[in-house]
Amino acid sequence: HACQEWTRGKNEGARGVAWAEDQQLRKGQGSDMAPAGLRYLANASNVIAANATVNVQNVRNDLGKLRLALTKNNVPMTRPGYIINPTLVEFLSQLQTATGALAFPEIADGRIGAFPYASTTSVPDNLGVNGNQSELYFADFSQIMVGDALRTTMAVSTQASYVDNEGVTRSAFQNDETLVRVIEAVDLATRYDLAIAVLTGVAWF
Repeated sequence: HACQEWTRGKNEGARGVAWAEDQQLRKGQGSDMAPAGLRYLANASNVIAANATVNVQNVRNDLGKLRLALTKNNVPMTRPGYIINPTLVEFLSQLQTATGALAFPEIADGRIGAFPYASTTSVPDNLGVNGNQSELYFADFSQIMVGDALRTTMAVSTQASYVDNEGVTRSAFQNDETLVRVIEAVDLATRYDLAIAVLTGVAWF
């Protein structure tokens, strides 16, 4: 039983580290201790606001703006693709034209138009003033480089303190908790900042 609990905890810890890394490499603002993510590696001219009026044509136009942001700047388009929240995938899978036909039938095959997509909850769907917006990324991933030193440093403490999601400082000792700190040596860079485009304010749900 103890072995099973240890294995479960180890797996949950690994998932937590992977999720945090995914978050940082997608939208990290960058600092001395953490890399900038795709959102902040993108050229400012490639950060595009979605049309506030949601209909089939505007959705198509917004997706076209993302693709054009790359192609008009001669990005090679060797491995282009989207990163999208599952809520937006569901919306696109049900979006219908005026005749009742599916607007994006290819989404069932893992594509949006001609290009593949990856669906992840690390792209939030609770952005904006009303918490009803998301973002959508389009990039030529052949131009994105991930550096991984394959080195992980771990520390465990029952004495340390931390600040929780509500901004309250909690003591591990007083709460009978064990804190685990994991440091990974990972970096992210792009050959061309114009190889990344971001659609913001996406309220397709």
